[in-house]
Amino acid sequence: MDELLLKAQRLNDKVQEDPSISFIRRDLQQISQQSQNLVSKSNQAIDTSEVINKGKSLLARTGFNSEQLARRLHNLKKITTIRYDEVETLDISSQLSLNYQSLVLSSISKIKDQTTNEFTEFTKNCLLSGWEQTKQLMLEAKMDFTHLDEFSQKYTSKMQQPFVDRTSTDFDHDIGQPQKSQFFRATPPNLGTRKGFVSEKMLLYSKVIKMIMLKNKKETSSDLISMLRYVAKHMLNVVNENSYLTDKIQFIDLWTLIRYFSKECSFSNNHQMYINAVPSFSNLLISASKSFLELQFKEYIKNKVRQNPRKAKIGGVPGTLSLVSGYINLIYQSSRNDWPEEFEDMISGFPIWPLVYFSIRCGDPDSALELLTSKSASQCKDAANCAFYLKLRLEDGGSKFTKKTRSKALNDYRRIDRESNDPYKQMLFNIIGKFEITPNSSILQSIEDYMWFHLVMLHDNYQKESINYSGDNFNLKKFQQIILEHGSKHFSKRNNEIQYFRILLLSQQYELAISYLAGCENYLVEAVHFAIGLNNLGLLRLPDDSNNKKISTKYSSTVSSSSYKISTSKNSKLLSQVDFDPIFLLTDKKNDNPILNFDHLIKHYISSFYQEYIDEALCYLNLINNRQNFYHYVKEIALNTKQFSLLFGSQSIEGDRKPGKLDDIISSEEIYKIIKLTSQDCLQLGFIVVSIKLYDLTAEHDLVIKLLNKELGNAISRPKQEKAEIIELAQNIYHKYEMGIFNTIEDSKQVNNFKICLGLNEFFDDFNDKNYGRALSKIENLNLIPFVPSTVHSYVEHFKEMGKAISKNMGNILIASMSTLYHIYRYIKKNNPQIILDRGQENYLKVLKERSRCLIRFAGMIGEGITSQVNKKLLKIHVLMK
Repeated sequence: MDELLLKAQRLNDKVQEDPSISFIRRDLQQISQQSQNLVSKSNQAIDTSEVINKGKSLLARTGFNSEQLARRLHNLKKITTIRYDEVETLDISSQLSLNYQSLVLSSISKIKDQTTNEFTEFTKNCLLSGWEQTKQLMLEAKMDFTHLDEFSQKYTSKMQQPFVDRTSTDFDHDIGQPQKSQFFRATPPNLGTRKGFVSEKMLLYSKVIKMIMLKNKKETSSDLISMLRYVAKHMLNVVNENSYLTDKIQFIDLWTLIRYFSKECSFSNNHQMYINAVPSFSNLLISASKSFLELQFKEYIKNKVRQNPRKAKIGGVPGTLSLVSGYINLIYQSSRNDWPEEFEDMISGFPIWPLVYFSIRCGDPDSALELLTSKSASQCKDAANCAFYLKLRLEDGGSKFTKKTRSKALNDYRRIDRESNDPYKQMLFNIIGKFEITPNSSILQSIEDYMWFHLVMLHDNYQKESINYSGDNFNLKKFQQIILEHGSKHFSKRNNEIQYFRILLLSQQYELAISYLAGCENYLVEAVHFAIGLNNLGLLRLPDDSNNKKISTKYSSTVSSSSYKISTSKNSKLLSQVDFDPIFLLTDKKNDNPILNFDHLIKHYISSFYQEYIDEALCYLNLINNRQNFYHYVKEIALNTKQFSLLFGSQSIEGDRKPGKLDDIISSEEIYKIIKLTSQDCLQLGFIVVSIKLYDLTAEHDLVIKLLNKELGNAISRPKQEKAEIIELAQNIYHKYEMGIFNTIEDSKQVNNFKICLGLNEFFDDFNDKNYGRALSKIENLNLIPFVPSTVHSYVEHFKEMGKAISKNMGNILIASMSTLYHIYRYIKKNNPQIILDRGQENYLKVLKERSRCLIRFAGMIGEGITSQVNKKLLKIHVLMK
């Protein structure tokens, strides 16, 4: 049938293409009438064979085989063509099973829709909650950074230009393309998609660092920390940075933690060197970490209660207890008559021990103590004992909590552990007495809770309260070891690398924290600026032991590198369990403490943008403690960028040094040291002109003249075009030193040789240009070679005092002088009287011959530097003068 339909369509197409066949449009009524007429005609007795033959003939002309179709139709059978599907009848059990399956599927679909709706609502609430928090941070960041901009404009207008002036000045173009220094040959950090790329985040941080440097370093540590935190807040408004919003919020919290540290570090300039010697300072940092965690937890409770005020059921006097009670309502029950069975000792139907614990967890132990000593708590068992122990812990830093008191508290703790099932009651007696360091997992549900618990359990290094229990003498060093043994994978759940960085900071492992964050992808910028903040507070161990680094120009000297070694898994047991970036860590051989290679971290950070942003790179380098490294890195920047005038300044017409970029951040004394180092390297690299200019910039006049004599001596026999640069420099130096500097140079022979070398170059230029008359006049004025027989001996003695730059060229000087005499002699021979002044032609020719004989005699007497070939050439030229 498909084939029949296909061929019918083909036939219809061919019929339509035939122009001889006309088409007549008919409506339905007309078609029906014609159909009836056709039926009536077909009912009449006609000869069907003729019609069939005509039909076959018509079909045959179009290529249709009607006989083949007839045979196929004849072979069709009903039983094989049409398929019958028998439907089985269902019994009662099958029907019930079908209904049961239908109900199960319907229930699953209903539960699925309900779960989807609940998840959607929960997600919406989370997003709204996160947005409220983020909006508040963005508003604060906007206000804070506006203050930062005003702060910037008040002190310097240069900060409005993030790009440096890279205009080439007087001698930046003199040096060729130098080879890359090994100090900037390492792979640049992953800061952008191309070298020289600087993100908005990097520009904002550099703005702060540059502001600090250009304000004569009058800011305190808190100023720097606050401004760096403002930048982190401002990054919330930047949407094109390659970082998540949660990461930005975490970094803001971490800058808050650093600010807590700065409050404890405000009284001293050298902290890290006293951390081990004075445990009380380490305790101050531990207290700062606890305060940060407590404030963070309190803010978390406020947000939870603010999101669910009806369920929290806050009431009463506003304060910590009211806030904590609302939080307890949220996490444990919907009505006050349905508390967990393990809770005991109720106050007005409310459990007292969760109230006390969460009050302490929020950093308000005074409210907890007030609750324990209230009349309503007097009926609660162990409330009085807990209040007594807590009060002793709070007074005088816990010094009144003696060993005898701790033994008594231990007995109460053991009894409570046996009799009571309340986890908060057990936890309170544990943290007050510092007995067991194994936390209760039902209470400590977050990493922040874990860190806070262990920080509370730390014992003071100077207190001995040993009662043979697991929490005895649990100090900071043991806690740090536990964190390192667990490693980053244990704490960094869901690939949150910032979490482990936070833990290392809270446990006072600042060097490892910076090294870890710097090794994480996309976090090098943050690692560098956290290192700058911590170093400014004096909390970093550095190779030169100058841990009291403030932003100033006074630095301590470098210690021998033999005192340190690179941290690897083979030579450092402390770092064996954690994969830190080894290029930023060293280890002290004496006590195996990790040391941050801060200088290398800064150099590594600026290696990707120092060529395009020299100002910013210099400001970062000025943070380096080791000044020898600072001088070396700045020297490498100068050699690689060739911006010598931009960095060091240039000479004015009066001879004074015009300020350069370095004058904004360091003293002139340090600048001169860097220029001298750069000059020495330029000499080794073959950049003589640049080296001479740099020495001239530092008023090393003796060395300038000495180098110029050497270069002028080498340039005497060279073509004029090749030595144009050194000649121009020598002439400028001559005119400047002629004003009085020549008199200050100790070696007058060097000055005399300099003038002779400069005159010899002018003589050779005139000689090569065939200005023989002028050349002869210049060589006579130099008084270098004799032209009168009676003066030959005196010139020989004078030659012995000349410098090497002149003596080594004496052969060429004599040949050029002889050639000059010869060319003048030959010119006169051609009867050109214009060159003869007041003498006769024959007499002047005799004088020229006499001068040539003096030169030959002088060459034979000095001996040094005059080869046989020179003598032969002189004699040959003399013979030609006939």
